[in-house]
Amino acid sequence: MKKLLILSLLVVGCAEVDIDSGLAGEWQITWVMEGESRTGLLSLKNDQTGLISLEEDINSAILPDAENIKVKWSHTSNALILTRLDNGFVLNYQINNKTPNSIDLSFTGDINILLIRQ
Repeated sequence: MKKLLILSLLVVGCAEVDIDSGLAGEWQITWVMEGESRTGLLSLKNDQTGLISLEEDINSAILPDAENIKVKWSHTSNALILTRLDNGFVLNYQINNKTPNSIDLSFTGDINILLIRQ
């Protein structure tokens, strides 16, 4: 019985690592709010760091400036959490739907976010 318990703990531990490392990589990120959208690139690394890159879009009300935002990221079964390294602001994106190549998220109930694996 002890061997089965140890094996079960090892499998659960490995599954948790696979979830996080499965998110690592390049993603197109699109924010949608009040009918307007803004698209950029989200790079998530295996060491739980990342970068949000946006080109300037002066016509956008959503992050109009060119940005390179360094983040620390983590993942739970129902959220992707990005913490800005420059100011500590936490973006707690709630997961609505997830496939291996796309994730549908929401933030504060009025911003929708779509990630598409690149």
